Amino acid sequence: MIYEYPDTVLKFSCIAGKCPDTCCAGWEVDLDRETEEYYRYVEGPFGKRLRRAMKTETEENADGEEVRTCFFPLTDQNRCPFLNDDNLCEIITHLGPEAISVVCDEYPRYFEQIGNYQQMDMSLSCMEFGRIFFSSGPVQLQRMEDDTDRGWGDTDRERLRGILTIRDDAVRYLQDEDHKLSWREKMNDIERQIGIVPTQESRRSLMRRMESLEVIDHRWTEMLELVRTTGIEAGVAGTAVSGEAGDARVSVRGETDNIPARLRAEFERLHEDCLPGWFTKLCVYFVFRYTLDIYSDGDPAGVFRYIDRSLRFLWMMCLAEWNAAGRKLTIEDMIDLAHLYSRQVEHCEENVAILKEDGEDG
Repeated sequence: MIYEYPDTVLKFSCIAGKCPDTCCAGWEVDLDRETEEYYRYVEGPFGKRLRRAMKTETEENADGEEVRTCFFPLTDQNRCPFLNDDNLCEIITHLGPEAISVVCDEYPRYFEQIGNYQQMDMSLSCMEFGRIFFSSGPVQLQRMEDDTDRGWGDTDRERLRGILTIRDDAVRYLQDEDHKLSWREKMNDIERQIGIVPTQESRRSLMRRMESLEVIDHRWTEMLELVRTTGIEAGVAGTAVSGEAGDARVSVRGETDNIPARLRAEFERLHEDCLPGWFTKLCVYFVFRYTLDIYSDGDPAGVFRYIDRSLRFLWMMCLAEWNAAGRKLTIEDMIDLAHLYSRQVEHCEENVAILKEDGEDG
């Protein structure tokens, strides 16, 4: 097997009960079949408690096939039923760390496997990983091999190599300080180099698309309202403020940007020592994680459309947070905003698919 992953993976260690936003709250815990079977034979009062908490459902998938799932529904407090008041997992305290489900054991790591190749990365929905990610230097890609052989099957290895080359070249270019271009300009360049026309979409359309997503995190609705309100105040939903120098509309990634240039310039000037670096890292994060989707999707434009929309909306979230917090944006804010976006979008395949779709929304 060939394994590739960012070096930030090696720096991560779960901080458990010290985490400011536990991953054991806010979404249901899926149980893989092996863990489910193990829980059904745990003895004593704790075993009975496990079985009382387990719920199974059968639904039809997109192909019309029935799919059975087993999970722990959340409590009325929106928490896993085995998360105690100290934010520690009672399954681990009773049965040991080897007893938790695969999804709990792997998070925040994500794996994508094609034949004998596996890409591993980590999710910014984990705030501890976000802290490491945004406070570290340039991302270095790591590669290792072992004797495991899962077979290449019908994998088109030449096509896979081509996609990985696109990914690796893009990561290098984004972090190459010899090219004195903004992260926006570099993303445009990357897309043109692989034959994609950079996304041309109005902010109004992007906002409506974000409003159409299934709400996964309750804070998402509040963030949408904050971005919407900031947009109205700054002229996003209407015309730019008139009568002030520097309020002419400016072009951002090929679209007309209705935010007054004065406000945008102030936001970026006050954070010129950190904002370009944070967004360069976000570019690297999305490019590394999602370029491999081209292999299964067969749609490079859709993958980079999703990346573009994610970066642009995260920038809008940062602007809105900065405006609401008295014109101040800290690294803690950046970690939290990336965490919210990841929870809301990256953990829902349907939401990711909506952001890959072609065309303006409204």
